[in-house]
Amino acid sequence: MGRSVPKSSGQGQGHPHVIMSAKVPSMPESLYTASVNITLVRFSLFVLVLLAVLSMSSCWYTKQAFFFLAERARAVPVETLADDPGLASEVKQFLENMESIRRFAVDTLGLVASKNYTRYVALDRGYVADVVSACDSASFKRHYWRYPVVGSLPYKGFYVEADAEREVARLKAAGFDVISRKVDAFSSLGVFIDPLSSFIAAYDIDVLAELVFHESAHANLFIKGADQFNAEFATFLVRHAPELYLETIYGPDSAP
Repeated sequence: MGRSVPKSSGQGQGHPHVIMSAKVPSMPESLYTASVNITLVRFSLFVLVLLAVLSMSSCWYTKQAFFFLAERARAVPVETLADDPGLASEVKQFLENMESIRRFAVDTLGLVASKNYTRYVALDRGYVADVVSACDSASFKRHYWRYPVVGSLPYKGFYVEADAEREVARLKAAGFDVISRKVDAFSSLGVFIDPLSSFIAAYDIDVLAELVFHESAHANLFIKGADQFNAEFATFLVRHAPELYLETIYGPDSAP
């Protein structure tokens, strides 16, 4: 499940329609060449997966897969970014914090090591996607969408805001109560490498820890047909792990 964009750095999850006004660090000019020089293997995989998705009948799958794969194809290795002499100091500190958080997730929390958050993608907005959820207006029974592989889930994501708005209108016309929220991250459940989005460099370290621990929980454990358990497992981890991480970094007596 995707995380809602925080109201402001350090304040946890925000209202579905509240967008954080984040300064988006630009990618150093020298990295544009690196991002364009994608290996033939990665590009071939991109094309093959895209062609497979295009063979599906649903336009929604086609469109979301295009944006999803294009975003990951643009991502560059964190090492390439860190070695650039023109890298802004705040971005360098951000990368160091992320590596520290990733190590803590494996060494202390016992999560399985992965390549998630080892690539960086520059985005021109302060969120990743819009996610729509709905329920029956009288019983509050959640509305589910059916997907291949992962099964039924109580939300549907859109990379284009106008598409999410059309889905909201459709569901409201059918009598559902509907919300649409901006999310700053979601897990591809270990199938793809999830990148660092440039806008999260503006987040405080505790919010970065929440994001990584939450999405890493989904990548480590996802049970088909158990969406409530999956969400509660990630939420439980996020309620305890960030504080433990901060105590480890700054000491148990550090100021909040």
